[in-house]
Amino acid sequence: MNDLELLKYPVGRFEMPTKISSEDVQDYIRILGNIPGELIKTVENFDNEKFDTQYRENGWTVQQVITHVVDAHSRAYVMFKRGLEENKIIIKPHNEKKLTDFGDIQNSAIQAVLQAIYSVHESWVLDLKSLSEQELNLTFFYPDAGRQMSLPEFLAIFAWHSKHHFAHIKGLKDRMGW
Repeated sequence: MNDLELLKYPVGRFEMPTKISSEDVQDYIRILGNIPGELIKTVENFDNEKFDTQYRENGWTVQQVITHVVDAHSRAYVMFKRGLEENKIIIKPHNEKKLTDFGDIQNSAIQAVLQAIYSVHESWVLDLKSLSEQELNLTFFYPDAGRQMSLPEFLAIFAWHSKHHFAHIKGLKDRMGW
């Protein structure tokens, strides 16, 4: 893996597991539950200049990464809830690049965004812990994958996504000696 690839994918590219056990699902839930606190702790002493620093050349700023996570995970939480309401729903795709270019992202109060990540994940984890085996086997059409997807597969993606973007920020912090 070259340096740019390592900066883009510090935890590796996502690979869908061929089989997802109940232990894997519990691990995904644990990751979703822990990431907000780890993220908040990692950026607690950041100033505006640090939030405005790109995690890699031609990459997003720390603030854009954090705002992307809240956008993507809020959307994922709604998809998850809709998947529980109606089996085999169809989810509409979104344009994550376009969302990072909106002015409210560059100018948002970062503490509110961090609180939103914490709140979304807290609700998501509470809901996940209450699911029956049958509810975990519901599926929906996920356009980003181009196929029907089970909730455990969906959780695998967003557990990876959490670790992926956290590693962008933590890696930058470590490289910069912040």
